[in-house]
Amino acid sequence: MLPEKMIRKALPVGLKFVMKFIFKAAKDYPKECEQTRKDIDRRLSAALKQWVAE
Repeated sequence: MLPEKMIRKALPVGLKFVMKFIFKAAKDYPKECEQTRKDIDRRLSAALKQWVAE
């Protein structure tokens, strides 16, 4: 999975449709899939901020 912000920049319109078309899990579990992308985005952003601060 990719971070939510990255996907939104690449696909500002129709993200949910594309995700359902490409990934079966996104079709079967759309809320969980979206939450996972947001969690990945949050964790990746925090790790990058920490890395830059060091």
